[in-house]
Amino acid sequence: MPSYLRKLGIEGLDGNSDVSKLFMELVHLRFIDHLILRGFHFRTMPCLDGLYNLQIDILKLDGLLASLPNFPYKIESLTLVNSSLDEDPMPLLGELGCLTHLKLRNAFTGREMVILHDGFPDLNVLCIEEMWNLKNVQIEKGGMSSLEKLEIKNCPSLESLPEEIGSMALLKELKMVTTKSIATKIRNSDLISKIWKVNINP
Repeated sequence: MPSYLRKLGIEGLDGNSDVSKLFMELVHLRFIDHLILRGFHFRTMPCLDGLYNLQIDILKLDGLLASLPNFPYKIESLTLVNSSLDEDPMPLLGELGCLTHLKLRNAFTGREMVILHDGFPDLNVLCIEEMWNLKNVQIEKGGMSSLEKLEIKNCPSLESLPEEIGSMALLKELKMVTTKSIATKIRNSDLISKIWKVNINP
């Protein structure tokens, strides 16, 4: 691999893929900062704990995960797609102190996500999509204190926003794609009265 490579995408990973050698090679690529790993169809991806040793800023994982890997602590942007995790990923992801952008699409199959009081200290943008079973998002006081933009798309069981939304001083933008009845309920909520830009469809 060229030592000047900045962005790398790898497809077709499954449980039989040996990624340990790959991660060892990537450690020596001083300039790479953007990594995309995609699983093979509906097979579970291999153990990705070797990611922890990489000096990358942007990471996208697209595929089934048995559990969350050990992410590089200084990662700034993380996207999880089709992970279908059974366990709430938010407590662990909230420990990534440098994370500014987080996108979760079909990443969690459970009904409740909890953001702890000290979770996601630098997170600016959170996007949640296609969480079909998600009914409740709880944000403890002080959690995601730097959040500026929240996007929620196609989460038909999520009928209300977390109460903490109303006291987030930096939250400037809310985007939602949901059912008509939920959209009406959210528009009439006092929680969004202080948000400068609100776009809810339909």
